[in-house]
Amino acid sequence: MLSVLVTAGGTKESIDGVRSVTNHSTGRLGSLIGSAFVASGARVAYLRGEGAMLPEPAGSYEDIGIVSTGQLLEVLQKLLIERPFDCIIHAMAVSDYTPYAAMPLDKLALNLDGRVFDDIHQGLRDIFMTQGRVEGKIRSDSDELIIAMRRTPKALDLFKALQPKALLVGFKLFNGGPEAELLGAARAQMEKSGCDYVLANDLSQISGDVHPAVLLDRNGGMRRAGSKQEIASLILKTVTEELIRQ
Repeated sequence: MLSVLVTAGGTKESIDGVRSVTNHSTGRLGSLIGSAFVASGARVAYLRGEGAMLPEPAGSYEDIGIVSTGQLLEVLQKLLIERPFDCIIHAMAVSDYTPYAAMPLDKLALNLDGRVFDDIHQGLRDIFMTQGRVEGKIRSDSDELIIAMRRTPKALDLFKALQPKALLVGFKLFNGGPEAELLGAARAQMEKSGCDYVLANDLSQISGDVHPAVLLDRNGGMRRAGSKQEIASLILKTVTEELIRQ
C-alpha cells in the first residue's frame, strides 16, 4: 500500500490577537488529489490549512490540521522524521510572508520625530522590532496602519531534505504572462527544491473547476490537464506509473 502525504488549503498569519493575513485557497484541488489517492487504495495523510475542503469519503484518510506557516513547519518536521512516505504532493498555498509587528502610521511618525538614521531601512526595522507583534487587539481609531512582514521559510525545501527517496510533486502558480515564462519558473523551482514533478498553472486562467495546468517532469516531459479533476487523475496516474517503474 502506498503511503502518500497531500498538503492543501492555505495558511493564516496573525497580525494581532484577532486579525490575520491569509490567501484565497479553498483546498479544492488538494481535496480531489487526496480523494483520488484514497480511491486507489493508498494510505493518505492529509495536511491542510484551517477551513480547507476535505477528501472523500470522510474517515478514509488521516486528517491533520494546521493554521500558520510556523505550525506547518513544526508538523512537517515531526511527520517527515517519524514516518516514511512514498510520495508527497505539496498543493498547499503557504504564506510567503508573516507579520512580526504593526502600528498606526501616526504612532510611527512620532517615533521618527527628532531621530536621524543613516539607513532609514535599518531605522524602521529597529522601530518595528522594538514594537513586536501585538498580542491583544490593535486599536482601530487610526486611519492608517503599517504592518511589517518578514519572509517565511519555504516548506517545499524540507521534503527532499528529510525524505530524499520520496517522490515529490510541487506546484508553481503565476498570474498572467507568457506560458514560456511560467514553465521556466516551474523548472527553476524543480531544480532548486529537488521536485520530481511540478504542476505549473496560471491564476488568470482558473475559474471554478476549469483549471488548465501543465505537469512537468525532470526529463523535460510535459502532460496537460484542463480541470481540477483532470489534474488529480493526472497526478495519481503519473505518480503510480513512476513508483511502479522504481
